Amino acid sequence: MCVRDLFVPMPEPLSRLRQRAASIETRCDPATCSMLTAVWLRSCPDLPENCLTGFQVAGGARASKGRGDAQGGPDSLRRLCMTKTVSIACIGECMIELAPAGDGLFKQGFAGDTFNTAAYLSRQFSPEIEVSYITGLGVDPMSQGIRKALEAEDILTDSVTVVKDKNPGLYMIENDETGERFFTYWRNDAAARKMFAGWSADQIAELLKKFDVIYFSGITLAILDDAQRQALFDALEKVKGTVKVGFDPNYRPKLWPDSDVCRAAFERAAALSDFALVTADDHVALWGDADGLAIARQWKGYGASEVVVKEGASSCLLVTGEEVRNVPPAAKLKPKDTTGAGDSFAAGYLGARALGATQEEAARTAHGVAGQVIMHPGAIIDKSVWTRVK
Repeated sequence: MCVRDLFVPMPEPLSRLRQRAASIETRCDPATCSMLTAVWLRSCPDLPENCLTGFQVAGGARASKGRGDAQGGPDSLRRLCMTKTVSIACIGECMIELAPAGDGLFKQGFAGDTFNTAAYLSRQFSPEIEVSYITGLGVDPMSQGIRKALEAEDILTDSVTVVKDKNPGLYMIENDETGERFFTYWRNDAAARKMFAGWSADQIAELLKKFDVIYFSGITLAILDDAQRQALFDALEKVKGTVKVGFDPNYRPKLWPDSDVCRAAFERAAALSDFALVTADDHVALWGDADGLAIARQWKGYGASEVVVKEGASSCLLVTGEEVRNVPPAAKLKPKDTTGAGDSFAAGYLGARALGATQEEAARTAHGVAGQVIMHPGAIIDKSVWTRVK
């Protein structure tokens, strides 16, 4: 692809333009490429004004608005198209979702814990935050559908690994009268399980260091084999200190060979985490009964810098150092579907913290995001009922 190929008959959403820009390989001479890029940038009404200044075109002309100091060419175009202040990558699995639609029918969509978080990060915090997704997908129609779903949420897909002989996993949701959900899965041979197959820790670290924040979950760890899981841990160790790391245990017993293997993996993840978002019920299922403060102290003991203990719909406990705070949601709600509750909470909290909010401010944003999601069916609620939390 060349910059010439970016000229299209009708304006495209910024997310699609970013996807195009990500794959540019120049075929024209540098001067032409530089000139066409500058013209194209000026022709895109969706691009923020601060994309333009400093773009050096052929003959020495410069754009007149905003900021920037890049020379012309494809790399400059990509940087100029990606002007968000923080980049967050979520690692995990997006699956085909079958959610109840009434009268015994199910609606097909796409979801998965870290995908849900990525979607709500983008909805709540774009354009201040740039969201990417790291996973494995096949080349089948459903895999292409997942790519389109990611792009529709303004999530970049240039870090997706293609696993040609595998397909996405699938799950079905059923709800009881309280809105609590129950899952049935078909995912044992999914493409996401091979996302880092054959990768070294250095190769994974090279990918991860492009981002400001990395987020992953216990499900991410569970679907990887021992070699891939170890390589991911080693890569996170290499980027720790320069990249912030968020982790949600999201314990699913059926995905682990035994609880000892799971506990060891979670303890290693905690030691690498700047933000650990722990659901009390998950912790109790794996380690036994404990109150919120004891849970937080246990995760702090494993090495997590900042711990959030999610205590269902009632509250969350925030612990950093010796400071402990309890932050309840603004209102008590009767949920219709709790499928994406924890995932959307994670999005609200991590996004707010990444943009400089205090723990308490981030927790209130997280409650607000999750409060919207639980009042509608499915993990990814329709955009028509979504409102950005103020």
